[in-house]
Amino acid sequence: MKRVFTSIAKYIVFPMLLIVVNACDLLSPQPVDKQTDNLVLNEPGDVPQVEIGLYAAFRTIIPATVIAGDFTADMLLHNGTFSQYRELGNKQITSTNASVSTLWGAIYNTIYIANFILEKLPNVSGVSTTQRNKVMGAAHFLRGYAYFTALYTFGRVPLVLTTNIQTNLTIPRTSTDDILQQVLDDYTAALSELPKSPTNSSYAGEYAVRAAFARLHLFLGNWSQAEQYATQVIESGKYELEKDFANIVNKDQTGESILEVSYTLTDDPGTDGNIGLNNLFVGRREIIPSNEAVIALASSESGDRFQTIRFNAANLKGTDNGWSVAKYGT
Repeated sequence: MKRVFTSIAKYIVFPMLLIVVNACDLLSPQPVDKQTDNLVLNEPGDVPQVEIGLYAAFRTIIPATVIAGDFTADMLLHNGTFSQYRELGNKQITSTNASVSTLWGAIYNTIYIANFILEKLPNVSGVSTTQRNKVMGAAHFLRGYAYFTALYTFGRVPLVLTTNIQTNLTIPRTSTDDILQQVLDDYTAALSELPKSPTNSSYAGEYAVRAAFARLHLFLGNWSQAEQYATQVIESGKYELEKDFANIVNKDQTGESILEVSYTLTDDPGTDGNIGLNNLFVGRREIIPSNEAVIALASSESGDRFQTIRFNAANLKGTDNGWSVAKYGT
């Protein structure tokens, strides 16, 4: 019997292995929530493309912040059918909220690309010192800004400082002090690397960092430091307030723009339900200014803040107050 069993076992081992392997494939599918390393940074020609990729990731943070921030501050009113905006408006936000997922994803996508640059760029030969510093500085600054946004939106978040997937899988939420220290460290590094005068305000420069320092210290209640950094920006002579507030609404990169997230007609995310501000505010009118926001704008000293909203009596119906956000175009 023993010999018979051995013979039978010899012939069934291979089929059993096939079953085990196939079962492993079924039970361990390829993950869909891991960032794949499809970025390339091996030679000087790759640097501008990676820099553009960093800014492209960063700019998604801004409209997502507008939606989440202005809704929860009662500046916006849900006027449509999308449940994600209704949840933001009534402060009953679920874990499946698409707007929240968009902001979270934008933050960590920016952080990932910044980490990639900071890991790879120092080892790429043939890159000029000026270009290397500019891109490294942007990576530090935008990573710091992303963590600043994350902290004051979500609270304690994972502090991810590498692109290593295995390391990132087990990072817990980090203390507020550690996140703040990382923001300060990134801003400090960026301050010594970024140029005083970037190509235009679509790119970060030294004074964008000083302005970010001022804002950070305002959040921390460090009034003297906030004043110090703000004064440095004001006294630089590089910026001046627009005399006509309408220019802030209708023109790009005005004289008072320190850092401005830019789009073109071909890549404006107008049809994106999560970040297409023009589509949401004007096209669908899914979101409208709240009555409180309208009253606050009407109470401005000169009344010029009304340039940011528009009224159309034809829209008056139901709970619709007839006002639309006009600040974000195509």
